Amino acid sequence: MTDHSANLVEGYLEFADRVVSGDREVSQWAMEAVAELVRDDPDVAWSVITEIIARAKNDRILGFVAAGPLEELLVNHGHRVMPDVEGLARSDQKFRRALTGVWISGPSDIAKKIEILVEGEPRL
Repeated sequence: MTDHSANLVEGYLEFADRVVSGDREVSQWAMEAVAELVRDDPDVAWSVITEIIARAKNDRILGFVAAGPLEELLVNHGHRVMPDVEGLARSDQKFRRALTGVWISGPSDIAKKIEILVEGEPRL
């Protein structure tokens, strides 16, 4: 992970923690940077998002990340990242838990694969 990506992970975790704690005076630079990666560079976005999930300190932050950048990545680039998603979901319980906070109405094949991966997991 590059220094820039590491700084982005730290910034996003701080942003998420403050938002879920109700802080309205929060800088959105990290959220905007992650959203840009999701849109323009799904491979780097995948790396950053999985690191954010790995370092999320509670379910509220995990749910925030799941319903935000993870969900957007899967909606917009699901076919590209799905092999990585499936592999990580099989080996990482925390990531599988994060997937329970993703709601995808399309593409339907991606939504079905996610449902299979999180079967039996309690929802965030």
